[in-house]
Amino acid sequence: FRITMFEEDSLCECGNRASFGCGAGRARICADPKGDLFGCSKFANIAGTADGILPLGNVFQGFTRSNNRMLLLREDAGPRKLCADCELRPVCSGGCPAVSFAYTGDVFIPDMCSCQIAFVQERVRSYMRRRHDEVFGTQYSDSDAAR
Repeated sequence: FRITMFEEDSLCECGNRASFGCGAGRARICADPKGDLFGCSKFANIAGTADGILPLGNVFQGFTRSNNRMLLLREDAGPRKLCADCELRPVCSGGCPAVSFAYTGDVFIPDMCSCQIAFVQERVRSYMRRRHDEVFGTQYSDSDAAR
């Protein structure tokens, strides 16, 4: 059981995130029982699809769908038009693309529930930073995260 919002640099000022989304297609790959490759297990077996979404290729032929991987590698808002002007863009990952697909039919249109959760998480982070500074009398820093 993990609460990622309290891990690593979550209490410090995060600055701009390097990219949108999670590590799907960047840091992780999933192969389904047929040998088809996907950015993550959610892409491979998203509810309502027999063959998954955004396939990257197959273990037998290799990465044959480089266009799908390029979509996952985009570092800007790109096709995530709703995220382009969002106030949380500097700290939000844009949500899980597979969950977005399940709720909106498009991996690049976040569902409103995920957006609302992101707003609540940011308010909690902001509160925790303020409380940390009040209780300890110092600004939370990256070196504190390493302890």
